[in-house]
Amino acid sequence: MAATSWTSSATCSPRGDTSLRKTAINDAIRTGASMHEVREFAGHADIRTTELYFVRKEEDADVAARRIQIRLTGSRGQ
Repeated sequence: MAATSWTSSATCSPRGDTSLRKTAINDAIRTGASMHEVREFAGHADIRTTELYFVRKEEDADVAARRIQIRLTGSRGQ
């Protein structure tokens, strides 16, 4: 079988492609890449597009707090 016969008939669902992009963007940001670096990598003209792909989690706030060396408390002002 020629390579072109199976590659031309191979299809990926748009949902699958989007999931892969979303995973790559989230992994890059969580491992230290800046949003601007990821925007460039993903080929987005507007940073807001990249932000739509990023899924923020509770643990992201903890990581961010540690990076800027603040302590999160249960109540404000303490």
